[in-house]
Amino acid sequence: AWQTTWTGVSQTPVGGLRTTDESRVQSSRTVGSGRNARTVETRRTWRTVTQDVLETRTTQETRTGILSQIVPQELTRSLGDRLLDVTVVQFMRPVNILAIGTNFKPSTTLYTYFDNQSVDNYVYRANLLKFVNNNLQYETTVGDPEFVDFYDNSNGQLMGEGVVVLTANNHAFITNIVPVASYGTWANASIGIRVIGTTTGANNLTTNWQHYSGTVRAATVSTVQLDYHAGGANNISDYVGQTIRVIGGTGAGQTATINAYNTSTRTANISTNWTTTPDTTSSYSIGTLTTTIEGATAGIFSAPTDTFRVGEKLFRLIDDPNGSIERSTTNGESSFFSQGLIQTKQETTVSVFVPTVTRSTVTESRVNQSSSVRSAVVRQGWVDPLAQTFLINPDQFPQGIMLSSVRVCFKTKDSTAPVTLQIRTVVNGYPSTVVYPYADVSLTPDKVKTSVLPSLTDANKYTEFTFDVP
Repeated sequence: AWQTTWTGVSQTPVGGLRTTDESRVQSSRTVGSGRNARTVETRRTWRTVTQDVLETRTTQETRTGILSQIVPQELTRSLGDRLLDVTVVQFMRPVNILAIGTNFKPSTTLYTYFDNQSVDNYVYRANLLKFVNNNLQYETTVGDPEFVDFYDNSNGQLMGEGVVVLTANNHAFITNIVPVASYGTWANASIGIRVIGTTTGANNLTTNWQHYSGTVRAATVSTVQLDYHAGGANNISDYVGQTIRVIGGTGAGQTATINAYNTSTRTANISTNWTTTPDTTSSYSIGTLTTTIEGATAGIFSAPTDTFRVGEKLFRLIDDPNGSIERSTTNGESSFFSQGLIQTKQETTVSVFVPTVTRSTVTESRVNQSSSVRSAVVRQGWVDPLAQTFLINPDQFPQGIMLSSVRVCFKTKDSTAPVTLQIRTVVNGYPSTVVYPYADVSLTPDKVKTSVLPSLTDANKYTEFTFDVP
């Protein structure tokens, strides 16, 4: 089968910009009384900018085959295993996929879709910790996150360990928490939890934490006891009415609604009985992904077995429960690729002249190119961009330049809202809606440095936006 080894996308604006304005009454009040009474309205205006874009996608593909030849040979020993058959796997095996999102609309519920199918019932919500300070300095590189240890701040006793996958200001998203059973409920940490990174050594103190996912500690047909780190969580008052999902282990795939919760025993009562009672091998998640005030979120999609076909699939986070991009106010997506083979082998032993099959690998490659025109629509409402154009001299740089990062000096910054830097094309001297691939970087306020006097050589006075790919 053909396998994609490289894909490139080029985007070229077609035609001019089309702009439409929409104005709505946000609030109104009456001033004065009697004949002098008048109504004062506050209106909010949105501007929608549409730009047609010619998108050309170039894909390089390769495939590998086996050339078989028969050569006579005298064999007096075992040939070992020989390959009889190779079968392409059609469906994905069970796999956990980490999903992190930034720059979404703040304090918003997000729904998850994979291959255009709702997968909320297979998503673990990452537990959220809030700290005394920001700029937490944990390592959160995708594919290589940092393990952290949790300690009782009052006596230094080890409470458990976990993995920090995303930080935003003074918030950190933690997955795969393994509590120490001998310590018991985390409600015992009366003056906070100290979280220490095992790689960076970053040491920070929590003010509170929100518990969303963990391992079942006990269950009956109509109840479930939550994990130790549910004890002392500050969001337990929100549990009643929330959906609890059994995602892994015994009883996986079941959902129920919590109708009562006992804080001292960490026991949740459910509205309908379990079909299969969970046990200590079961893992759960409560509620649906929600963004912080910084617009950040994180979770783990546990793809079920034999449900989704292999290949390139689209994973989407969106605030519309039906997955409609047209009706959403914030959304984001990324692609996931999977493939697999099953080999059938047989051991053969001979001691006479037999034909021996020798095989050589044959590789073929091809390049596909396709073009399409789409309309890029940007609705401008609650953003306030600042743009600066620059020219690359073709005489000095006939091949263009590779831009790896941009340094910017800030005098002030917002306490919660992130700042985004983009490299865009220019149309008639104005920035277009076309953003160069990988030229979009967002930083939360804890990563933005401010100074009264700007300097692009003093690392304490400038903020550097580094692109994933130059």
